[in-house]
Amino acid sequence: MASSLVIYGLDLFFLIDIFLNTRTSFRKAGKEVTDKSFIFQHYLKSNFSLDLLAAIPFDMLFLFWPGLELEGISIVLWLRLLRLIRVQHLFVIIKRWQSQNWVNPGYLRISKFFAVI
Repeated sequence: MASSLVIYGLDLFFLIDIFLNTRTSFRKAGKEVTDKSFIFQHYLKSNFSLDLLAAIPFDMLFLFWPGLELEGISIVLWLRLLRLIRVQHLFVIIKRWQSQNWVNPGYLRISKFFAVI
């Protein structure tokens, strides 16, 4: 039960990250783009689909049909493989935070350690 809470807490974390990415400025040709519509369009064209695919808890949808299998393996287990995308995305987030001066580098190293485990 506790592990499920952690997993779904991470789902919430990545959904919040999607929301923040739709409002975070970016650089284009050396200039910072702060227009919200351009930011949203840029995010939709870049990482949105991959982030959304990794963030939606598809396995929750199929928990009510435990008999569904693909190649003899439960659909829920196949869908949980999508969470591996998050590991890569988590490292992108940590790298972004490393460029900020307000984040303690020790906390980031610990976060990387637990992400690898």
